[in-house]
Amino acid sequence: MGIDRQFGLAVVSDKEEVVLGRIPVIAQLSLGSQRLNLFFTDTRIIMADVGKRGAGSVTATSFLGKLGDAFEDLLKGGKESVGKRKLETLRPSEILSLHKDNFAVGYDEVISIDLEETEGPTQIIMVTSDGKFQFSTLIPVQRVEGLLKEKLETKITVRRLRESGSTDTRSH
Repeated sequence: MGIDRQFGLAVVSDKEEVVLGRIPVIAQLSLGSQRLNLFFTDTRIIMADVGKRGAGSVTATSFLGKLGDAFEDLLKGGKESVGKRKLETLRPSEILSLHKDNFAVGYDEVISIDLEETEGPTQIIMVTSDGKFQFSTLIPVQRVEGLLKEKLETKITVRRLRESGSTDTRSH
């Protein structure tokens, strides 16, 4: 196991499969959000559940607003933190078996990936043969693109912010 300094991750491998990198993301749900780690291996993308936010505390969030969100983070953060550390040291097959909602998408199943640089989090829209996934991440768009390029270069479209705040579209 080695450490990738650019992405700050442990690089773990099975005999035949290597984890190339990880992107922590958030997927919006109808009630709250779900935190995931996207693990990129040499053959597929593994979507690993880290934890949900908001679904169990809609009343608290409405009543307390951001303070309720912060309180929920305090309660769940330690447990999720242990889970994140554990995920980073597991082999790809172990990551998949860790949680019933974890699953993988082969690179051949990916139809397109749109990356959008915003003034806030980077937006990721991935269309696969099974569906459409929308994520946001605090990882800068250049680093996300760098991680995806090797396996998905022909399927990536990047929209970058210009100085004026408008976007510049570039496809590979």
